[in-house]
Amino acid sequence: MGYYIGVMTKSMRNKQQIAREARSILSEFFEQYPILRTIPIRVSSRMTRAGGSARFLNGEPFEIVLSLPFHADESSPLRETVTHEAAHVVAGIRAGHGPRVDRTT
Repeated sequence: MGYYIGVMTKSMRNKQQIAREARSILSEFFEQYPILRTIPIRVSSRMTRAGGSARFLNGEPFEIVLSLPFHADESSPLRETVTHEAAHVVAGIRAGHGPRVDRTT
């Protein structure tokens, strides 16, 4: 007697899809925060300890890095990560996770 094992497949995103979706999310805030227009988005397959990071160089926002392992699954909180990292870019390097970042998100 045989039986069938159903396989559920998750929808997965690749680097280009994540970057495109992240840019679209950021674009919602371009008018209010023009600095976000200039920030590159990079998707890293090596970032595994966080969903994303706002990177600064010499105190100025340099890029937003998003984790491919974290955001490949379409059910991941990509919008939340992108808006959180955008808040860091807008609030500046010294804001950390304080009130300036909280007000921005």
